[in-house]
Amino acid sequence: MTTEQTIIPSRAAIDNIRAATFTPMAVRAALQLSLFTPLARGPMTTVELAAALDVRPRRLEALLYQLVLSEFLTVSDGRFANTDMAAYYLVEGAPTYIGGIHGVWTENFNALMQTAESIRTDTPQNKIDFSSMSQEELGDFMRGMHAGSVAFGRSLSKQPQFADARNLVDIGGGTGGICIALCEEHPRLHATLVDLPSVIPIAAEMVEAAGLADRITVKPFDILNNPLEGEFDVATARHFFQVLSAKQCSKAAQNIAAGLTRDATLYVNGIVTDDSHLSPTEAVGYDLIFVSTFDDGRAYTESEYRVWLSNAGFTDFSREPNPMGLSLISARKT
Repeated sequence: MTTEQTIIPSRAAIDNIRAATFTPMAVRAALQLSLFTPLARGPMTTVELAAALDVRPRRLEALLYQLVLSEFLTVSDGRFANTDMAAYYLVEGAPTYIGGIHGVWTENFNALMQTAESIRTDTPQNKIDFSSMSQEELGDFMRGMHAGSVAFGRSLSKQPQFADARNLVDIGGGTGGICIALCEEHPRLHATLVDLPSVIPIAAEMVEAAGLADRITVKPFDILNNPLEGEFDVATARHFFQVLSAKQCSKAAQNIAAGLTRDATLYVNGIVTDDSHLSPTEAVGYDLIFVSTFDDGRAYTESEYRVWLSNAGFTDFSREPNPMGLSLISARKT
């Protein structure tokens, strides 16, 4: 007589949840304290770094050792130093600094903590409403995304369409990072940034600081209710469609097409999932964040984008996903 044995499943996935929170929370705290910046001067003890940050050393020490474990700092003979990665990306004032993104992380963390209530009430509990934010809140949020927009613009500048492009329009252009990067890389390019009225002063400030006010025009425009005005030979839209309803996405695609010349290229950069809704992993995660941040937005599928752009008169659709969940979609207006 045999006895059937009970197979006990592993609980590793459950136990890993707690450990997975330590690194993001530690790095967020470090960026809020500007911890990596004084370390650009060289290794420091806990006491020295505490003095530079104007904090007490006892509580700081726990954060420092966690950052070592998380591979953002090194420690030798009691002196802490930035890793190469931290030195390159997280020192304030450096041209490669991206640490301002911690404000966006905070929004994401807050949103994820509200997931159950958002589903229960069918209402986003951590709603991002750009039109109702104070100018200070909006400025902080937008500036946190600026470095990413500039980096994307520089990457996009290598696309062959920009060799002959003369007139660019950036839909929902935010701080103007894409326009700034593309105009710096292509001296004959002129750009127009359109966004909400509340965003325009922030964009104008950043464009002026970049010394490109003579080549980048910023203006308020309601792309959801009005056809785009102009004759642009290239268009960009980053993190734009994902904040809209499906119906708004379809209408926006048509309104964008109205202002593009024949054979103009539209580049869409955002969170896009495969038709299975299961990959890329990061895009699936962001779709969960959107549950609590937007009334209607989500990580739409590749097929949904194909339909909207095809109906608006675009062909030659292509999509290039990356491991971070972002996809670059391109299409040509016929």
